[in-house]
Amino acid sequence: MRNYFYGIAGRKLMKFFGGRLRFLGIGGAKLDPRCEEFLSIAKLPYAIGYGLTETAPVLAGAIPGKTRIGSTGVAMQRVQVRLENVNEQTGEGEIVVNTPCLMRGYYKNEQATAEVITEDGWFRTGDLGIIDEDGYIHIKGRLKNMILGPSGENIYPRGDRERNQLACLYRREYRNRERWTLSSPHQLRCREARGAV
Repeated sequence: MRNYFYGIAGRKLMKFFGGRLRFLGIGGAKLDPRCEEFLSIAKLPYAIGYGLTETAPVLAGAIPGKTRIGSTGVAMQRVQVRLENVNEQTGEGEIVVNTPCLMRGYYKNEQATAEVITEDGWFRTGDLGIIDEDGYIHIKGRLKNMILGPSGENIYPRGDRERNQLACLYRREYRNRERWTLSSPHQLRCREARGAV
């Protein structure tokens, strides 16, 4: 039923754009998978790209018809991508790239430059991701958002599942003092526990 209504919405949007929409260009932030699913089912053509200012800017992308839900596409020509510090359980690692368009460094900031450029000249994006068997890059979060859990596990809060995982870890660690509750999809709220957790 949902597909039927998405199809109707897609046809109306195409008509709104004059019926000649070649594609919607998407980049700058992670596209919500529900939105991407809508675009796909509604048959609205879209292209997606991934990059950073330091890499001038595009590293990967997918044109209409080649997109995959949750992916930013494959590496562009002459762009090399690898993962470092891969988590054996999740397969996620930091996305590290080498491209002819890579910056030389941050202006008058050698320390910041040394933190992001590897010894072999590759750029540490600070993004966590996986690369599937077809070379499609899937960004999962930011390395700097990592929280070290009470049992030593790395948690990267980026979605409801991770926020719930963090809430459970907090509850286990501080059972009689406080508990975390999910107050909305976008924030965690701490309140005093009443009774057993």
